[in-house]
Amino acid sequence: MKITLIDFVANHGGGLRYSSEVVKSFVNLYPDARFRIISSSIGIQRYKDTINNIHKDKIKYLARDTSEIHKETKIAEKLYLKILGKKTLFFYNVEANLMKDSDIVWLPWLHSHRVLLSPEINPKKIFVTYHDNIIFKNKSLFSKKSIKKEFENVKRILNSEINFITTSKCTINELCELFREKTKRFILIPVGWGVNNLKASTLKNQKIENIIKENYFFVPSNIFNHKNHEILFKVFSKKEIKRKYKLVLSGAGTEIVPLTTRRRLWLYILLNFYGLKLNKNIFGFGYISENEYLSLLRNANAVIIPSKAEGGGSFPVFEALSEGIPVIASNICPIKEQISIAKAKIDFFDPYSSESLFKTILKYDLMQKNFDQSGKNFKGRSWKDVATELMRRFKDI
Repeated sequence: MKITLIDFVANHGGGLRYSSEVVKSFVNLYPDARFRIISSSIGIQRYKDTINNIHKDKIKYLARDTSEIHKETKIAEKLYLKILGKKTLFFYNVEANLMKDSDIVWLPWLHSHRVLLSPEINPKKIFVTYHDNIIFKNKSLFSKKSIKKEFENVKRILNSEINFITTSKCTINELCELFREKTKRFILIPVGWGVNNLKASTLKNQKIENIIKENYFFVPSNIFNHKNHEILFKVFSKKEIKRKYKLVLSGAGTEIVPLTTRRRLWLYILLNFYGLKLNKNIFGFGYISENEYLSLLRNANAVIIPSKAEGGGSFPVFEALSEGIPVIASNICPIKEQISIAKAKIDFFDPYSSESLFKTILKYDLMQKNFDQSGKNFKGRSWKDVATELMRRFKDI
């Protein structure tokens, strides 16, 4: 089976992690499967790094020039939107010539991809995965043009015979309401949340070596607005918490300095407003290697997931639980759904209430790491499960 994977976003974090884990599991399970991954030159490099450049006989990479795409939004408009702090979505055209000579075409990240339907391409062989409705639920974060384009794009896909995959029931329910669709239009395939033999090698980052000796909470998340770092800074400025432990951040943008974006500047202002100092109370490591991530995860007192919105849930929740690390997460629908299916145990808080997070944190004796949570007792869902369900759908056509 020849599968063409098209992803011009190749978003560091959840998006790239999702598709890479599925591809690795897919080629291990199905010897006859062959992948052709199409992305930008930067995206291809990210996929190679994430997949670790293995299975070279089964995975081929094709880089496409995407420079013209970004000219779609005028420079003046980009600057205006950047000043306002609104995000502009660029839409990458998925043309018929990219989908030829494939048994299956899979877009693991539908957002920002416009599939150009053509009589020569059977739409039933196209599968798209749609993760979240953040753009529709947080309209203040995006330009009106971006919201309109995304709505029209999703609507056009739903009106076609293209297979529409989602990763949570929560997202399906929201889509049904937004687009007046019936649940049967969607294919539910939850993300994997087991841990695929994560192993740490010798740590070479002295800064991380120093911090893992401390008592700290770990927040592995980029700094997009919906990730809700504001509530963290407010809570960690309280003396009852501030004097006991550190806050450690990882993910794109979490180093905060240099102040290259409006979001970084805003978080830096908040830090100072709350009397917090980088590399003293709060440590931001930016995007880190798997080895560095594991070191921070395994030595944390607890992991916090403060998001106001997610798609299919949160990968770090179960990576933490599998290591016996307690988790405190916002009580949003996708994470609650994920926890319910896995029959796991974590503590929830209201992501719109700093008092709720504050009280939840105080439940723990962090200095002694004396936790009640027995995190390892949960029902795992491996990436092989995801690949198996995808293959079943692929074969149905």
